[in-house]
Amino acid sequence: MGLTENSYRRLIAEIEEELDMLRMLRRKLEQALYERLPEYALTAVVGKILHDFYTGLETVFEKIARETKEGLPTGEAWHRDLLNVMVLDIPETRPPVISRSLARELYEYLRFRHLFRNIYVYELSWERMEPLAQNLPRVLDNAISEIKIFCDFLLTVSA
Repeated sequence: MGLTENSYRRLIAEIEEELDMLRMLRRKLEQALYERLPEYALTAVVGKILHDFYTGLETVFEKIARETKEGLPTGEAWHRDLLNVMVLDIPETRPPVISRSLARELYEYLRFRHLFRNIYVYELSWERMEPLAQNLPRVLDNAISEIKIFCDFLLTVSA
């Protein structure tokens, strides 16, 4: 599979650290949603949290692709391609990291991140962001669960 005994332990530790940061984002999101911020402040804060949520998951996916030696996709659509690769079962390399249904949900966060990076904060629409914000805790729980299953696979490979 390309992983040595030490590298799989480091990869799991790096993934766990990233997941801890994502859990903190969930707490910050809950805080922002319940503090009754003015809409401009709410969209700015929640927009950044949604941006960071997907960026954190993508960091996990990048670490996995590098460590398993499968490499990172290239080209303009590499972010989308990386997400799509995470659902593949790659023989003699790794099982899927996440399910196709989770990837479909994460694609909406990827799209939002792209939008967030390319517009001014005052152009954000709370109506379009709210479903992503409300669903983030559930999507994060699913992502953590599926990624932990992948980490369990790493432990069995090294045994």
